[in-house]
Amino acid sequence: MIRPSSIERALKCKDSYQLPQFTNLSSPAASEGTRLHDKAHRDYLSGIYDSEYLKYIKPRDGDLNGIEWQGEAYGIAGTCDYWRYNLESRELEVIDLKTGQYPIEPYSPQLQAYALIIIKQLETFGHVVKSIKLTIFQFDESASIDIEREVIEALPDMLNEAPQRQEGRHCMWCLSDCPIRKKYVTDTIEQKHDYNLLNKRGVVKRYLEQLQATLIANHPECVIWKTRMGKKIFGGVK
Repeated sequence: MIRPSSIERALKCKDSYQLPQFTNLSSPAASEGTRLHDKAHRDYLSGIYDSEYLKYIKPRDGDLNGIEWQGEAYGIAGTCDYWRYNLESRELEVIDLKTGQYPIEPYSPQLQAYALIIIKQLETFGHVVKSIKLTIFQFDESASIDIEREVIEALPDMLNEAPQRQEGRHCMWCLSDCPIRKKYVTDTIEQKHDYNLLNKRGVVKRYLEQLQATLIANHPECVIWKTRMGKKIFGGVK
């Protein structure tokens, strides 16, 4: 299964999701994003609409909707932040909450993948989708585009026709244990001498995370972890 958040990389390189993945990588920004999503979910279920995002997704009469909705279709599986389908207009709106500092455009393969899955589920129950809107909610405001259904439905074929292995900027954000990815990251930072990259903390941080994950995977017995109680754990054994 491909995660919608990995679709953009998958369209450029199949190995980005078909090779073994590092799944233990995280960051303070990712943890903060998870916390904010969890809080929004709890507040929504409690009927508390005290943020701009929650005001935007507040339930409306005549809508079917889903929050933190999990689904799968066409080999894609993931959790959509929020969607709503109007029974009268038959419009589907897919909404993604972004908490990072870099602006994200709504014309996103990730949102297209969510729409593809939700359309499949809605039409299983006889609800025809006539129009589709993709919305990014970020920096306390929304940005939306209308997208043709044909674009959404082309996604599975585009994934099938993607290159098996291809080097490019997407390697910087790839989680696969791929030799080309490792070489690209190393070359970009160490050999191309692009010193502007050193000003981009995310790129350097990503390189260090991947290096750490590789070392841990290859030599887990040598890793020393320290618990809150101050006890040391060697390779997961006290």
